[in-house]
Amino acid sequence: MDELLVHRIKKLSNDIHCINDVLGMDKSEYRTALQKLKTELMEIVKTGRYSIASIKLLNWLGFKDEEIDLNKVLKGVAIINSFVTIINIAEKAKK
Repeated sequence: MDELLVHRIKKLSNDIHCINDVLGMDKSEYRTALQKLKTELMEIVKTGRYSIASIKLLNWLGFKDEEIDLNKVLKGVAIINSFVTIINIAEKAKK
């Protein structure tokens, strides 16, 4: 099932499609799920320590602690750092 989903997404990536159609979800279900996941992600970003936030992010993405290595932690830190930078830039632009 997961391979079929990945294949479908890659196949349609060059075409213009609504993401909910590609994922096989109705719009309302997609919006609800996306909002929940965005809230969860922002809570991870707000953790305060990049290394801990990175571990939380990796767990959130489905990695078990025993699957996490230095490279994954560094990638997670880069993602969290990028989010924080973007949030800070947006906050400064509001002022």
